[in-house]
Amino acid sequence: MVRSSRIRAAGRDTITEPLNSLVGMGLGTQIVTVSGYDAFISYSHEHDRTLGPALQASLERFAKPWRKLRMSRIFIDKANLAASPELWGSVQEGLASSRWFILLASDDAARSVWVDREVRWWLEHRSPDRLLIAATSPGMEWDQAERDWSAAAPVPPALRGAFAAEPLWIDLSDLPPGGRASQVPADRVAAVAAPIRGVPKDTLIGEHLREHRRTMRLAGSAVAVLAVLTVFAVIASVVAVGQRNVAIRELSLAQARELVADAGTLSGSQPGLARQYLAQAYRMSDTPLTEGALLTSMAIPRIVAASSQVNTVAYGGGGAWLAIATPKYVLLADPVTGAELSRITYQDSAVAINRAVVGPDGHLLAVSAGDQLDLWQVTDPRHPVHVRTMALGGLAAALAFSGNGKTLAAAREISFFASRSEVSLWNIADPARPVPLGTAVVPSSDVSSMALSADGRTLAVDVGTSTALYDVQDSGALAIAGHLPPSDIYPDAIAFAPAGHLLAIGSINGPATLWDTTDPARSTLVASLAGVTDVEGVAFGPDGRTLATVGPGSVVLWNLAVPGTPTTLAKPSTSAGADDLAFLPDGRMLATAGGGDGVDLWDAPEPGALSRIAAGDENRTWIAIAPGSGLISSGNGAGATLWDVADLQDPRPLGTVTNPEVTTGPDTPSSVLLQKAQLTEGVAVDPAGRVLALASETDVSLWNISEPSHPVWLKTLAENAIFGGVAFSPDGHLLAIADRQRITLWDVTDPARPTLVRHETTPTIPSALAFSPDGRILAYAASPGITPAIPPGLWLWHVTGTAAPTRIPQLPACAGGCAIDALAFSPDGQSLAAGTTAGAYLLPVTGQQAGQARQIVGAGGSADALAFSPNGRFLAIAAGSDTIVWDTSTISAPVQAAILPAETAGAQTDMIAFSPNSRFLATAYDDGTISIWDTDLADLASRLCRDTGPTISQPEWNQLLPGMSYHPPCQATPRR
Repeated sequence: MVRSSRIRAAGRDTITEPLNSLVGMGLGTQIVTVSGYDAFISYSHEHDRTLGPALQASLERFAKPWRKLRMSRIFIDKANLAASPELWGSVQEGLASSRWFILLASDDAARSVWVDREVRWWLEHRSPDRLLIAATSPGMEWDQAERDWSAAAPVPPALRGAFAAEPLWIDLSDLPPGGRASQVPADRVAAVAAPIRGVPKDTLIGEHLREHRRTMRLAGSAVAVLAVLTVFAVIASVVAVGQRNVAIRELSLAQARELVADAGTLSGSQPGLARQYLAQAYRMSDTPLTEGALLTSMAIPRIVAASSQVNTVAYGGGGAWLAIATPKYVLLADPVTGAELSRITYQDSAVAINRAVVGPDGHLLAVSAGDQLDLWQVTDPRHPVHVRTMALGGLAAALAFSGNGKTLAAAREISFFASRSEVSLWNIADPARPVPLGTAVVPSSDVSSMALSADGRTLAVDVGTSTALYDVQDSGALAIAGHLPPSDIYPDAIAFAPAGHLLAIGSINGPATLWDTTDPARSTLVASLAGVTDVEGVAFGPDGRTLATVGPGSVVLWNLAVPGTPTTLAKPSTSAGADDLAFLPDGRMLATAGGGDGVDLWDAPEPGALSRIAAGDENRTWIAIAPGSGLISSGNGAGATLWDVADLQDPRPLGTVTNPEVTTGPDTPSSVLLQKAQLTEGVAVDPAGRVLALASETDVSLWNISEPSHPVWLKTLAENAIFGGVAFSPDGHLLAIADRQRITLWDVTDPARPTLVRHETTPTIPSALAFSPDGRILAYAASPGITPAIPPGLWLWHVTGTAAPTRIPQLPACAGGCAIDALAFSPDGQSLAAGTTAGAYLLPVTGQQAGQARQIVGAGGSADALAFSPNGRFLAIAAGSDTIVWDTSTISAPVQAAILPAETAGAQTDMIAFSPNSRFLATAYDDGTISIWDTDLADLASRLCRDTGPTISQPEWNQLLPGMSYHPPCQATPRR
């Protein structure tokens, strides 16, 4: 049979009339948008893996004007539903937000339970009049006698009996399943697109041809214009080129905006592609929009690609490799580069791999495949060595190692109909000679999870309606100890803390819970994790203070410093359907799997920031960053800690200094400095990075930090109570101190022998101070007095002269008595930023506009701290829990670029500091933590291209950026 772009209906071949008639009936002119998508494509992942997305791309871009990226939004799930039923949640959302349903009918689709489920959902919730069928396998016939599809027709069961008469359908069975978008004939695309867009097919094809001709005319016109312009004067040519450049910039900006928007949409489902979108957006248009996207891009996970659905993931070798279990093989991969190190496969292709877990030593790998359990020694991940095979007698549904690595537990199904499974223990002290221990029959046919306590004496098993706890006796025998209170909430994920007896349980229809199982017979509920349901995976961090839970669409990180009152650390979005996760042994990274053909790698415990420092207790935290040495000084509580941040992702404490209550002499033993400490009120590091000034409630102590691991006390300056902090001049010769009611200047050229230079009395308590970049001006602020008669003030003090400080006119909105809490000069010294309880202000300090304050719109509420990046690119402002980053490339018109949230819910930002090289930003919070953010845009763009998976292919590029030469931002292996 010769096929064309015909639609088959009622036993006859037609080309346009049925769909045109359908449009004329009103379906195309009165569309009620549910939300989001114009159509949903249901297809077989095996048969139409490429043709489905190709049709999606063709429908989105058919009859598209050159200035638009797409005309329609089509939902298509590229994940393998057959191997991951957990994806149904996101698929159901796609169905509910789509106006039309497109079925790619193939033999594989007819056998797919998930395609059938999608069709059934549509018929139950939407009209069959909005269901379009495209046959991609031959045999699509209607049986007139039965008034239904023929027995050989490639349709799912739900479609049989759904129509009283033969519906409209289009024949695509002559197209190869691997065809690209350019291989879908235009008239067939139009046949499907016409009812969706509410336009007759003939009209749509005509519009497609007109847009094509218009594009060609534009190209021809451009050539003609260029030819004419050559006869004009040079100045006219320059103007034309300038206009052309403006047009190109505007087009690049528009495309960059759409790339950023699409990256946000794809960050959970296709993080590798989202990273490439952002890298390309930044390359096309370096604007506050793309800057902000880069600053927050660390929240997008890196990806280690696999060519099949991922079942489980585990770290091995101390984090040197990942074990990624798929139904066909176990992939050992480098978590840094994503490169494949080796692959474990089975000769019998029918054997399905279910689980892969790594023992506590990081080298013993247990793999369940079919009805057997294999042990592998992975000393070298490039050459895993098979150690032993153990017969299970059934598929292992769950595996677990004991904390000491000497015991391995496996659960297998005995009888589905009798709802029974068997749990077996082996002594694997010698993996080559495993010794069977005890067994127990549990009342469940599907043990989805189990865990052994750190001491190996308690086994927790998911038995469907509750969690059973077993005592592991010295002989290895299992004795039931108790059940956690049964209810209508079903457990689905179980994990013990690395030490102790804290047990975490995730439930498929209720909250995750924490239990104390010290006495398994009398376990007690410790806490419920509020706001989290349908938890399909749980994992403790290596120190037991962090818990990760995973469910459809999100990973939640919890702070368990106090297990009875867990608090949320972060909620990064992830691929829908993720159901397994594992922490890197040092806790710096989290891997999630189960949501697609790959593993997502998240920075933990704070996705978005490079790292996090636990600086001290919950008092105000101060920070200062030394130039060139990669050193952060964090002041909190009764002193300060020096941190090595040469590796921004792995800060290490070096040394500590403590505030003494009394002045001590140069020969006082350092141990005395640990006594009677006072709260820290400010820290500062001199420009050379050799001297630290540490302000307490009563004095300021100077420390030699040339050797950060061994700071040496130099001198203590007796002052009144310190309120406004301390600051070094840019040349390091002066130290300014704001105490109870004055500003003092000290000559610290010899920090062991500082001398008082001068002081200025303030009308009220000073609250902030800052030196200008040239060191000639010291700006300081004073808080409002107890009575309205003493308003807040801001002064500029020319410290190199003898004149009295100059008071700046009242800030707008501060007439009522708002406090000025922070000051910072721009790197060029032309502007001063002030953070107040009424927002942030920019004040020119030179020129005709000097002293005329202008509020930064959008700072919002109180601005408790602020800082300029030394390169002048950014101004960071603390606004409650968030840090708002502004692009100040044009300081007269700052633009908000990004919002960096606090890791701990409710934590308030105390202090902000950029590194002297503008490489990173440190934000300190009142919970005693410091977050480090990468602000090097080139470095961020480079990071985006790491672990992105396959590079965007040329067809994808052409669809995304038509007319632009193929030059992907992340060069690697292109997508197939």
